[in-house]
Amino acid sequence: MPTFLTTPKMSPELTERVEASVAGRPAGRAKMSPTVVAVLRFVGIAAVVGIVALLVVERRRAVDALEADRNALLSQLHESTAHVTAADKALLPRIEAWVGEHSGDYEGDIVDESLRGEGMTATLARPILYLRGPIGGFKSLQGLADMGQTTFRDAFVLCLFDPPAKATEKTLREAARAVLSDGERIKVAAHVERFHTARAGLPFLMPQWEERVRTVDDSRALAELRNRLKRVNLEDTVRALKARLFLVVMDEPKDGNGPTEIDGANRHYVRVVLLDLETNEVLLRQRKLVDPAWIPTNRRSEHANGINSCELGMEVRAAMTGSVVPARQ
Repeated sequence: MPTFLTTPKMSPELTERVEASVAGRPAGRAKMSPTVVAVLRFVGIAAVVGIVALLVVERRRAVDALEADRNALLSQLHESTAHVTAADKALLPRIEAWVGEHSGDYEGDIVDESLRGEGMTATLARPILYLRGPIGGFKSLQGLADMGQTTFRDAFVLCLFDPPAKATEKTLREAARAVLSDGERIKVAAHVERFHTARAGLPFLMPQWEERVRTVDDSRALAELRNRLKRVNLEDTVRALKARLFLVVMDEPKDGNGPTEIDGANRHYVRVVLLDLETNEVLLRQRKLVDPAWIPTNRRSEHANGINSCELGMEVRAAMTGSVVPARQ
């Protein structure tokens, strides 16, 4: 709408605003130049592309880190599995089946000729897997698993390989303490590995475990697998699976009505069996009575198990050598 408030000298933009004000309609907005619009569009597109690129880079970095961790873990596994044969992996199932079949009625004493004289030293120098526990526990896999907390290279093992010259309370007690200290003396039995060392590490050497490592797609899940692997010593596991003899000690139930000490020591029979894992032949089977009654009562609760275990080792060794166990002094 023309108005006397405008003049020909006004710029078109100013004239339009004045006329719009008089007519009561909003003035037209100033338009951005095409250059500004193009710049803003470019900046917006660049920002979106940058964010997407950053996400892609971070994702690629996370994938690369996951693969690097996976390859490191697989390399560690392959380093161990390279030394393990199919026969090694089948060893524990064989043993578990065997002890279940031979934990019933006692089958009689045996000492194979290979253990007589000088043969004893050579035979007992072979890699040995050791297991000890209550005889009832050998009848089930759960019972065997429960023995994992109690089986270790005890005074029986030490005194089987390195018996004290005299059977005094002091020498027997010293042997039991030597085991606990893990000092020089116990090195004579360094080739004896716990059954549960093999049992704890074997699952990590099986194809199923490697497949889990290969297929996991989350860094946290892979870290959990790595942490579980850290809890076992694969080097010890492989060494245990290479055992050629199986030494098992089965503690029978308490005999008679005698007292039971705080540490579980009591009068009872113990079965000791040595199995050749290569021929599946029993080389030794002995059944001996252990009784802590002779140990002074003020020291019995603390030392009875160790002392009785050492005596047992000496008696089994004497059965192999045909010698006489030194009399208690």
